[in-house]
Amino acid sequence: MSRGMGKVQQLCLEVLAKQSKEIDSIAIVGVALQKNEITESEHVSFRRALRQLERAGKIVDLGRSFHNRRRRWAMPEVAKRYFIDYGQFLGKEKEMKAKAKANFTAERFPGYA
Repeated sequence: MSRGMGKVQQLCLEVLAKQSKEIDSIAIVGVALQKNEITESEHVSFRRALRQLERAGKIVDLGRSFHNRRRRWAMPEVAKRYFIDYGQFLGKEKEMKAKAKANFTAERFPGYA
């Protein structure tokens, strides 16, 4: 029986809500805990919380960055802008707008038509 979101999940949502662009998992931990050096166990617990939030549809997994291989996360409205901007950068604007629309009109993201 679930009692709602845990403390780590709440911290993750607070950090992501304040961001206007995507942010990687290590940066989320650093901002949430206000630390420059984090332990492996802290990183693992935050990654687990991020995956649970993503499964619940509260945040979006944008995949791994090509330069540092860190997974990036964002709120749905930020992720939608990311997909559209990324499509413009690649010259595939029409294709990426269709992908963004398909990803965000699902039942998981109500109100993003």
